[in-house]
Amino acid sequence: MKRFSLKKSLLIAAAFGVASLLFLGVFIYIIFGKITAVKGSQSKGVIYSQNVENVLRIKKEANKLTAETQTLDSFFIRPGEEAGFLEKVERLGKSLGLKVAIDSVTEGENALNIFLKYEGPLQTNISFLKKLEGLPQAVSLSGVNMNLVEGNKAIWTGSLKLSVYKIK
Repeated sequence: MKRFSLKKSLLIAAAFGVASLLFLGVFIYIIFGKITAVKGSQSKGVIYSQNVENVLRIKKEANKLTAETQTLDSFFIRPGEEAGFLEKVERLGKSLGLKVAIDSVTEGENALNIFLKYEGPLQTNISFLKKLEGLPQAVSLSGVNMNLVEGNKAIWTGSLKLSVYKIK
């Protein structure tokens, strides 16, 4: 399970790198475009025409970057969204028929750490873990523990630490 979370983390880091390079490219393009427009033209009409074209091109690139940034931001929870995320996790387990309880919540440097307890049939517990890993946010599961309830071979209890990355 950690390997899958590491891939998600690497994907997110790579996406941030690509977005940073795109922002740098647009900045360089703007600066050199203005210098070229001023140096390369004598006529105000030509300069105006080139500036309009540059502005339209830059606007198109900015819209593209905005869409990419929104996609990246969707991997994280924002300040004030913590309670909604906790409810989402509880509803997910309960929709599968599990008893789910949030034991505690702590805030790390870049993540919200949620300690959960859950109880139900083994296959349902496994489905719950898979659905947690499949959440659209960048999550990491650790400390997963499951035990068979004494005297009841059909019920398993479990606990885990769910970390979800957040925007500061």
